[in-house]
Amino acid sequence: MNKKIYDKDEVKFMMRKLGRNTPFRKGLDECVSGVVSIMKGGEEFAKYLCERYKKPFYEITTHLYNDGSDASDDKEAIGKMKKFIDLKIPLEFLGRFNEKFMFVDDVYETGTTWEFIHRLFPNSKLVVLVAKNTDLPEGVFAGDYWAKDDWVEFEWK
Repeated sequence: MNKKIYDKDEVKFMMRKLGRNTPFRKGLDECVSGVVSIMKGGEEFAKYLCERYKKPFYEITTHLYNDGSDASDDKEAIGKMKKFIDLKIPLEFLGRFNEKFMFVDDVYETGTTWEFIHRLFPNSKLVVLVAKNTDLPEGVFAGDYWAKDDWVEFEWK
């Protein structure tokens, strides 16, 4: 297992690189409703995008829970647990589910959070700093890729 700690300069470089990526820029331009940070991981990058591209900033929080089973050491049982997502969105999002937002997160690992959010906001896109999966769905952009078993941290967390 490798471990990578991104400092702020590396993340700024990654953000500039993404800004030159034509499909990402087109996706960001289409997301006229604003940029949404999936807290806390996406906050720094989302604020950068809002300032740089003059987009409104929003934030949501998500937490993924299991069904309460005590299977923390049993990998087979973990895969069978029911998952629950606690999603907190601003009241101003009510009635705006068909609008186009660019959601921002730090790491894309399993895709569970994005699948849930994308069902609510089907016209939206996602950008992540690091993907631990190279088979990303359409409308998901990544600044860097690492193996699933690698550990990624960001200096500000």
